[in-house]
Amino acid sequence: MFEYVANAYIILVKAGKYILDESQRANETQKVVPSEYAVVIAEKIVSNI
Repeated sequence: MFEYVANAYIILVKAGKYILDESQRANETQKVVPSEYAVVIAEKIVSNI
C-alpha cells in the first residue's frame, strides 16, 4: 500500500468523487475505493476531524 495513493483517495472521497462503500452511493458517477485502501482511508478521515 502506498501512502501517496491513500492520500489521493482521501481527497477524492472528501470531494465526493469516490465512496468507501456501495451504501454511500449518491449517484452513478461515483467510484468505489479499492477494498485494500478503504479501512485506512476511513481511519485517516475520522482521525482528522
